[in-house]
Amino acid sequence: MEPLDLFIAEIKEHPAFPALVELLEANIPALPEFDPERDNTEEWKQKSGMRKGFVLCLAIMKIRR
Repeated sequence: MEPLDLFIAEIKEHPAFPALVELLEANIPALPEFDPERDNTEEWKQKSGMRKGFVLCLAIMKIRR
């Protein structure tokens, strides 16, 4: 097993891990609805990128796929 996989397995054994997962999943950035009246395209693009990075991090930590 790779060192990173061992580390992830180890932190999953920590008693605080379920609370960490709950906190992380509760804070995944939400995408705003597109609003053509005020053209929030840039906000939508920024938050979309943030969400993708957040989900990637959770996938790397094997919290979510």
